[in-house]
Amino acid sequence: MENEAKERNVQPHKRNDEGYRPNQTPAALKIIQGGRNDLQNGASGEAERLDEPMGVERFVPAVLYDGGVIETTMDEHEPAIQWCQEYMGWKVAQQENWKPDPKSAVGRMTHMGWGIWIQSGAAADSSPFPPAKREAVDPHIRWCWSTRSLRDKHSAFREAGIRVSELYTDRQGREAFDFWAIDDRMLLTAVEDRALKDGAFADYNVFRVMVRDLKRSIEWYEHYIGMELEADRSEEGYAVMTLGINYHPEGHSRWVLEEYPGMPGTGPVDGLFRTRCFVQSREDFFAYHRFLRESGASVSEIGGFVQRGMVHFHVYDPDGNRFNVSSM
Repeated sequence: MENEAKERNVQPHKRNDEGYRPNQTPAALKIIQGGRNDLQNGASGEAERLDEPMGVERFVPAVLYDGGVIETTMDEHEPAIQWCQEYMGWKVAQQENWKPDPKSAVGRMTHMGWGIWIQSGAAADSSPFPPAKREAVDPHIRWCWSTRSLRDKHSAFREAGIRVSELYTDRQGREAFDFWAIDDRMLLTAVEDRALKDGAFADYNVFRVMVRDLKRSIEWYEHYIGMELEADRSEEGYAVMTLGINYHPEGHSRWVLEEYPGMPGTGPVDGLFRTRCFVQSREDFFAYHRFLRESGASVSEIGGFVQRGMVHFHVYDPDGNRFNVSSM
């Protein structure tokens, strides 16, 4: 499936929509005994609350950013493609009649570049399966996409009747705006990159994650996901964490944790657009899921083709932000 996509040589942090290839060899596994002294980056004090229950060994493999999935129904699959083509400037890179779950009678997957797949499926009675969950509450995670002219894109979206926020400056000093894609159901963020050659949106490899307690969230993402702390700007209310990129061995994705102590408590939220991370080894994938479950993390059951094929689960951070993990 994904293996048919092309690979090009790019420098770290550069964007390349043709660079998607999900089977690069990841960095060495991180296998660490439980206990606060083993936390990365010297975390201490509050890190004690992340200790595993007695007898649980910490096991976090190389978790790599791998694009994302737009989950929709079979009837809405084609309109979603058309929306992405018209307003995001994306092109269909690959089409697959692939069932996303063993219980699906039919399914479709469409690769739109940047590792983004539109996915849908239906059971034998034509009901959506897996169900494309759409929360009434917007998720507290923003996937950032770059455009050549931010203000022009903002005006064009408004004229097209697309819901947009006002222009604003984010925690890192970048001008941005939020927009609700695919019939007002998918919340994304736009930032500017004058180096782009056309008006299509490009993956910025930056994700903004809203959290209530910055220190707790830094420790959680280090301990359970294996993220590395690149910049601690606690005095400014944010921190920058990094993960490797599966299709770009030398690149990094950046996860900006932004502290909002008064953030409403909505519980776990499943957005329509979901980032996906990848674990190369199936054995390590299952061991990682077992570690998360035994540690008491809020983790789903494993879905997909458990015996052979794509498998996946998701885990929620302490503020209900969803983090997807898959393997082949």
